[in-house]
Amino acid sequence: GPTVSQGGGRTAKERERERPGEMIILLMGPPSCGKTTQAVHIAKKHGITALDFAEVVASATATPNSGAALEAKGVLAAGEQLPEALAIEILKERLDVGDCAKGFSLEGIPVNMEQAALLDGMLMRKGLSVDAAIYLDVQDQEWHDTYSPLLGWYLSSGKLATLNGNMYLDEVYASVDDIVAAAAAA
Repeated sequence: GPTVSQGGGRTAKERERERPGEMIILLMGPPSCGKTTQAVHIAKKHGITALDFAEVVASATATPNSGAALEAKGVLAAGEQLPEALAIEILKERLDVGDCAKGFSLEGIPVNMEQAALLDGMLMRKGLSVDAAIYLDVQDQEWHDTYSPLLGWYLSSGKLATLNGNMYLDEVYASVDDIVAAAAAA
């Protein structure tokens, strides 16, 4: 019968990417758990770009140069949340900037299943996929309960790695390095 791959099995299509060096790492966890620190660490170590979705949106809407950015500016000015598809479009426009050609670490999105599905679809159309989703677990039960479907999404695809975010920083760095190295080798 068919074999089910556990822990990061990849299809031939996923291995034959347009840009073989591209790496995509998601960082998830509650506020102040160290996502930004790890995103920057990964980016520096692997020569990729660290993206914080809140900063991506702020930059896009500060000087909107696309229909999506202009629409987002209006939505935010009205005090509303960005619709999921618009959020992913803003991210897509940011990914098209040259500094993301080797890959990126990303925090702040996706925050729900719809965004995860839209993100995966957008990446797939670019011939890309998420290499690893790193969850920095700092025992925030409310966050975990809210986001457990999202964690399950990446767990089911063999991409989720959960780390104890309460370890010493050097230990977290070492664990993150191991996860990224394994994802890059897969």
